[in-house]
Amino acid sequence: MVINSDGLVLTIGYLVTEATDVWLTVPDGREVAAHPLAYDQVTGFGLVLPLEKVDIAPVPLGSSADIRAGDQAFVVSSPEFAEPQPVDVFARREFAGAWEYLLEDAIFATPAHPHWSEQR
Repeated sequence: MVINSDGLVLTIGYLVTEATDVWLTVPDGREVAAHPLAYDQVTGFGLVLPLEKVDIAPVPLGSSADIRAGDQAFVVSSPEFAEPQPVDVFARREFAGAWEYLLEDAIFATPAHPHWSEQR
């Protein structure tokens, strides 16, 4: 996700943890060389800087701090992976992920996303 006018990309940190070379595929299909800038152990996010102009508008960032149980939200991913899915927030509480993260204030929503959760 592009987060500023310089084309800085926010990504999942483990994708760039030990990377020396990064290639980004932009919406028009071009592959752009990029430099991994940072990996934050606390949040699990990484930052990548494209080495050429990508001409992608940054995503406007908001804050999840105001989301409460009973609110409506959307689960959004890459369009070719899954369409945005409307959900209802039913809880905010601690969550320990199997990948060794502890989220102190995780957002729980329903219905479960078909690609990111086990459906029974």
